Amino acid sequence: MLDRTRHHFAYYLRYLRQGGGFAGRKPQL
Repeated sequence: MLDRTRHHFAYYLRYLRQGGGFAGRKPQL
């Protein structure tokens, strides 16, 4: 389960790097 969360977190960081994170909606972790 931890590995799955890790994968989601990595994908989320990549999403933030693309600039879709803090601009419009607040990220929910």
